[in-house]
This record gives sequence, C-alpha cells and structure tokens, in this order.
Amino acid sequence: MAENNASIAKPHDHFFRKCMSDKRLAREFFEAHLPKQLLDVVDLNDLEMQKETFINDSGKESIIDVLFKTKINGKEACLYLLVEHQSVPQKMMPFRVVRYIVNIAEHYSNNHPEGLIPLIIPIVFYHGKSEWNYSTNINDLVDAPRELVDAYFLKPFTLIDVGKIEDAVLKERVLLGIMELMLKHIFSKDVLTYYYEVIGLLKSVASVQDRRYYTWTTIEYAASAGQLDDKQGFINLVEKELSSETGEEIMTFVEYFTQKGVEQGMQQGMQQGMQLGAKAEKLKLAKSLLENKVDCSLIEKVTGIKVAGLAEAEICLEEVE
Repeated sequence: MAENNASIAKPHDHFFRKCMSDKRLAREFFEAHLPKQLLDVVDLNDLEMQKETFINDSGKESIIDVLFKTKINGKEACLYLLVEHQSVPQKMMPFRVVRYIVNIAEHYSNNHPEGLIPLIIPIVFYHGKSEWNYSTNINDLVDAPRELVDAYFLKPFTLIDVGKIEDAVLKERVLLGIMELMLKHIFSKDVLTYYYEVIGLLKSVASVQDRRYYTWTTIEYAASAGQLDDKQGFINLVEKELSSETGEEIMTFVEYFTQKGVEQGMQQGMQQGMQLGAKAEKLKLAKSLLENKVDCSLIEKVTGIKVAGLAEAEICLEEVE
C-alpha cells in the first residue's frame, strides 16, 4: 500500500526508476547518452543498480537519485543519475550535483576505509516544461575573476608540509616563523632543543605587546603539547631569557607545570586503583566459585585466575594494598 501511495505522490520518480531497473533499458540509456570517451571504457555489461539512494533534503524539489555501479578498465566506478522534472530549471544544480557526489564518495569511503573512492560520473536527466537555460559548470556559480576560478576552484589543494621547509627559511619570517617552528618540532623527542630556535624570534618581535602574547602562547603550547624531558630546564630557560616579556605570567606558567604534574599523578592513581579493584573482584569471584565446587577449568576461564595460584594471587594483592 505504501509503495502505491509513493507511486502516486511521485509518479515521475517511480516511472523512471522502474524503467531503469531493467538492465537492457539502462544499457540502451547509457549507450545513447554517454560520451564516446566513456563508452569506450565503461563496462555496460556489469551495470548494477544500487539500493542506496541519496535524495536531496529540500521538500520543494522532486528528485530521484539512481545510482549504478559498474567498472571502468576493470576498476569499480559509479554512474549517478539525477532526474529533474520541475517546470523551472535550477540554477544551483551544479552545486547540488557536487554535494551529492561528495555524499556518495563519503558513503563508499565509510564502507571501504582502506581503498580509494570510485570515479563518479553525474548525469542530470531533465524533462521540465521550459528549456534548461542554466550552466552545468559549477565554476559559473562562483563570484570571482574567471581566471582564478578556473585555476583554483575545485582543483588539487595547496599542501604546506612544514617538515620539508628548512629552519633557516622559517626563521626569516619572524611571527610566522615562531608559529611554524613550533608546529614543525612539537613532536620532537624533546621540544626544549628547538625552543632555543624560537627564543631569538621572540626577542626580535618589535611590539612589546606582541612579544608578551607570542611568548606566552608558545610557552603554553610547548608545555601542553610537547615532550619536555627536562621541565625544570625549560622553566629556567624561560625565566632567564623571556621573564621580562612574560612578567607575572611566568608564575602562571610554573603553576601550570605543577598542576599538570598533580593531575597526571591523580589520573595514574585512579587507573591503578581501578585495576586493583577489578583484580580484587575477580579474586573474590574465584574464591566463591571454588567454595561452591565449580569446575576449576571453568573458574579459570571466567576469572582469568589459575586456581592453583589463587592463594598466592590474594597475598600479592594484599601486599600491594
């Protein structure tokens, strides 16, 4: 009954999907409408309509998404169909198509986390009353000089791999160098070694207010995210070289280290307590099962404690406590 209601409510959707579910018709559709370059490589014998649908979230638009899985040169690919049957063409259709492609790619990636995403070829099938008079190119929707849009929009992103930039080059940039040097070396075995590099830049900052801000910002970052084997050495370095820039904030920095140490100690203590508590419960359970003459192999399987060493395990626990 629900299917009949859906058919009446969206007859165009139902009709198109029903027809395209016939592989013979689907093959003829793609043979008629795909460019020759794609027809030469797409395996139309391997067409498989997918159950998943990616419907847009606008209640005013009536769109059915038909997704076919196939192969291109032996590798999985997707032919993605949008059926547009409104009386007025949609100016933002290129943007919507990109959004749907991303949804499909994300869905595929979630189910194939170790693999690459397939090639997704979008096709919009329009049968509205008026002629389609909008561009199919998303670049035409971007409000910027066309040469910049064509050169940079939806192109490979710019990668800045700071690890491949020499420290000498970074130090030429002062404020930017401070940030990039810290980020480059934060995962080092001991960030203190590289903090010496940053100190020179901090001292060269012209504005006193900026010196205070960036000095404290880098100190806080090194203390919270870096590996500092010699915390006292780091404190001494800051006090000697930068205390005039941090003023009273240097005490906050020292207090931060102290508080961090206390918190770590508390966390470790809680974890040890939980482990001891869990072990005590297992020992208690093992003793109870043994007293009730439960098979020893079953006790060992349930608690992980060997019955032969039950007494010794209990003594060890008492000694730790």
